[in-house]
Amino acid sequence: MRFRLIPRDNGFYPLFEQQASAAVDMSVQLGKLMASLPIKPDRVETIVAAERAGDEVMRLVRSRLETSIVTPFDRE
Repeated sequence: MRFRLIPRDNGFYPLFEQQASAAVDMSVQLGKLMASLPIKPDRVETIVAAERAGDEVMRLVRSRLETSIVTPFDRE
């Protein structure tokens, strides 16, 4: 009997791409913030918005993981 440790659900890949995009966006915004010292509140808000977008994608990934992956090993 063969077990698959890699999920068959391909819906993770778009979520990983969204997460990477949010991380890139946040790093670009952080670079702009550091380049324009003193700190401007509007730049901080864009970073917070990008972080919230990344957090939402992470929630989606976790909920999908909780429902799709079944460990093939017995715990006992």
